[in-house]
Amino acid sequence: MTTEENIDEQKVFYNISFSLLSVLFLLFLTASVGFVLGIGINGFCIFLSFILGMGAPVFLRISDIKEFLLSFVIIFGVIALSLHLAEFLPDVSYDGQWYHQTGALFLKKGWNPVYVRAADFLAKHWDIKSISGLVFLDSYPKACEIMAAGIFYLTDNIETGKAV
Repeated sequence: MTTEENIDEQKVFYNISFSLLSVLFLLFLTASVGFVLGIGINGFCIFLSFILGMGAPVFLRISDIKEFLLSFVIIFGVIALSLHLAEFLPDVSYDGQWYHQTGALFLKKGWNPVYVRAADFLAKHWDIKSISGLVFLDSYPKACEIMAAGIFYLTDNIETGKAV
């Protein structure tokens, strides 16, 4: 980029990183507040997180609109590439298949980890008595699973949750 365009590349890259992290943090925050209020992950919390996170550099006056628009285009490219790669590269990790994907699936289907145990949710929604790893769903932090469930909610493909 030339200096004649008046675009500060450092601000563009800062906007990209700040926006991507803000979207993920706000998704975790809105979902967590929703859980306390008895609301599961839904389209509204995902939409709100995306709008506030992507617009954060402009809202906080970190960036001007020209730098923001360039950042926005690059972010969509990064997100599209990440989702595409995650969709076509299967998860072969032990933890991923054992309880991370189960957690993301439960969250997408409406599980509220604040008020409902994973085993109770499983018994209510599926004809399976128990599966391995449910104790870990109840006791481990769920930030990754919440973010993956948000992506899974939008794409309806559990593998895209790895794009986080």
